[in-house]
Amino acid sequence: MGIAVHESFNSYVAEVAEVLVADDGSFRVEKITCAVDCGLAINPDIIEAQMQGVLAMACPLH
Repeated sequence: MGIAVHESFNSYVAEVAEVLVADDGSFRVEKITCAVDCGLAINPDIIEAQMQGVLAMACPLH
């Protein structure tokens, strides 16, 4: 498991990645759990979309 935590513009984001590592050193991300505290969410769908976009850019398909 890997963990990342970041604070920016009074918002806090934490993510935990569950990663499988093979004997040959290759790896595969199995699951990422993301938590966000940005205060009052006027439009939660935009926040969810932004987090999904960031995760998609961080874990491209090869």
